[in-house]
Amino acid sequence: GLSEEELADWLVPDLELDANGTLTLDFGSRQFMVGFDEALRPWARDAEGVQLKTLPKPIQSDDPDAARAATQRFNALKKDAKAIARQHIERLAKAMTNRRRWTPASFRMLFMEHPVMCHLARRLVWGVYRDEELVGSELGTRYVADMDRLFEGYAELLAGMQDHFRRVVPKAP
Repeated sequence: GLSEEELADWLVPDLELDANGTLTLDFGSRQFMVGFDEALRPWARDAEGVQLKTLPKPIQSDDPDAARAATQRFNALKKDAKAIARQHIERLAKAMTNRRRWTPASFRMLFMEHPVMCHLARRLVWGVYRDEELVGSELGTRYVADMDRLFEGYAELLAGMQDHFRRVVPKAP
């Protein structure tokens, strides 16, 4: 069976985000792409690519019903993301202190490809471990943002890999 920690890995909601961890909100005449920072604080980006902290007020050319629904969705997303961040940042800190590990397949699915967890995992340093040792090569310590290149470049190697990923525990000075 699954441990409590493993079950928590699998129960993280996806907040109905797309595979890139984003969401498009439609005001009728305007659309906004919603993304998240590494602390799961949502932001919006307009059609010109300008990043906004929140959605703008509707304008005359917007569909009032669509704009209202989009604004409600954004506000609910902020609330849900805040609760998820609080819970899972604490959970990841506990995993680090307990030196918890994930197989490459689980790591990719639960952190790199999960539309919510990818945002939290990006801010962390992860390591590839063999037994109790950090692998000291190009597979060593990485940020999740670098992991895409790692997985693309080493897909064949990782397919047969028996090593595990773990948050890196900073060494005491």
